[in-house]
Amino acid sequence: MLPIIRLSVVAVVVLGACVGRQTPVVYPEDAWNLGTEGDVVVEKCPTSQDRVVSGPIELRPAALQMAGGEPKPATCTGTTYAFRKHPTPETVRLLLDQDDTVLITRGLEKPRKVSCPAPMTFPDEGHRDGVSVAVLTVEPSGQVSGLSLKKSTGSANEARWAEWLKACTFSPASIDGQPFQAHFQSRTDWGSSGP
Repeated sequence: MLPIIRLSVVAVVVLGACVGRQTPVVYPEDAWNLGTEGDVVVEKCPTSQDRVVSGPIELRPAALQMAGGEPKPATCTGTTYAFRKHPTPETVRLLLDQDDTVLITRGLEKPRKVSCPAPMTFPDEGHRDGVSVAVLTVEPSGQVSGLSLKKSTGSANEARWAEWLKACTFSPASIDGQPFQAHFQSRTDWGSSGP
């Protein structure tokens, strides 16, 4: 069986356009030129219109545009749209590691998987249904220097999958072409037939 490897649901806006979302959002040009940054918090509820809870007025329409392209949640939730003109690598790491936060900037590239060892099979005796989410630390060289499990089944096959992930290489995260250490999330669903 092949492991299913996906990026996390966290969105990142690159060059002003949203990656991985159906509705593109652009860092408003006037706000960019004036250096306006900040967090816009949008509340989404299943039966009501999205509403801005807080944030700079000039950034609110872009955040609402992005929120409008998202499916309605089962319960009311808040999402923070973090507009940053020139974030440091540390700021990028902090924002991307937060749940329910969307980073909007320009010139940012997230780490991307380049190569992994040959696909592996997982024996039935090491199987346990559930979902595993691994957080890999990807160095500026593209090598994986660490892995932690954000969500775990505790199975032997999960341990094999984690070792397989550690052997993968990535293109590193970068801001304006300068690589930096970042995190990459990988998720697999261990259904009854494996990942």
